[in-house]
Amino acid sequence: MSEVTVSIHNHHERLLRNLREQSAAFVAEPSADNGARLLTLLREDLLPHAEGEERALYPLIDRILRTARNGRATETMSVDHEFITEYVDWIGAALHSLPESSGMQRDLLLSQLRRYLVQLEAVLNLHLEKEERIFLPMIERHLSLAEQQRMMAAMHGTPGAAGADTGARLRRILPRAAGKQAVARNKGGRRAAPGRNRRPRR
Repeated sequence: MSEVTVSIHNHHERLLRNLREQSAAFVAEPSADNGARLLTLLREDLLPHAEGEERALYPLIDRILRTARNGRATETMSVDHEFITEYVDWIGAALHSLPESSGMQRDLLLSQLRRYLVQLEAVLNLHLEKEERIFLPMIERHLSLAEQQRMMAAMHGTPGAAGADTGARLRRILPRAAGKQAVARNKGGRRAAPGRNRRPRR
């Protein structure tokens, strides 16, 4: 592996390890501090990583595969990023509501959070495995080290500060049709659950 793909691989491992550790800590003790640390990880590490891939990695993969005339080879991976972004939004909303909840409402929120965290980890694990097995070897075979390094610099050069607005920036660059880019909302004005208008499976 080149120094660039090793760096990406190591970052993938850190992402998954940190998500598992922060999720386990919150499930064991759903305190405000643990919730804040979890949300910081999701918004300031996970979403910027996805944004960097959409901006710098996936265009190179599409160029390698020469699929410009027949759609993007990375479109299915962008769907993963769409789901990941929506899970982060839902986890954030539940964590925001948790301090003012009590009784059955608090139990329900905690149950939803545990479910969303498990499902997010599953989606992320599969997503990163696909990148590790398919995209990283492709990069090494077809790109020079200089091209890989420029890609890496572009991935990490996220425009704007990481944080709550990262999801909004990511949604703007996800390659969906213009008429479908707006996030679906229900009659009460709240965001639809992850996966367009579906709730994550129980």
